[in-house]
Amino acid sequence: MKIYAVVFDPHAQEEALEAAAYIALHSPTNAAKWYAGLVKAIKSLDILPTRCAVAPETHFLGEELHHYIYKSHRLIFRVEEKTKTVRVLHVRHGAMQPLGKEVQEETDDQKGWQIEMRSTTSLDQRVPLRYDDAFSHAISPR
Repeated sequence: MKIYAVVFDPHAQEEALEAAAYIALHSPTNAAKWYAGLVKAIKSLDILPTRCAVAPETHFLGEELHHYIYKSHRLIFRVEEKTKTVRVLHVRHGAMQPLGKEVQEETDDQKGWQIEMRSTTSLDQRVPLRYDDAFSHAISPR
């Protein structure tokens, strides 16, 4: 069985500490538990790191990256086979867009690609909406 050295990149450490600080705003105890679990998850990457799925960033950044999903966050890492090293590059909340997606979208816009939104309903057939202050949202007329 191959054992890999695991490197927790300083930028990824900073991201992890920022996430822990945010959790600590609501519960310092949970933040400490979350961070301890995160470190344990990172250490577990020393054995079979490629068991983790290929990260979506692979498509956008052009290099094979993997991710380990830990609670609400993703650990994005690179496996360096030559040196038997796993390098944890980022700790990102799962709701965040994949790294590089914004760059890809800008590139697509520069190529002139556009998504055209079409309505199948004519303007005359659309149901008008009214704003009801009691519910603070748009609702259909009764």
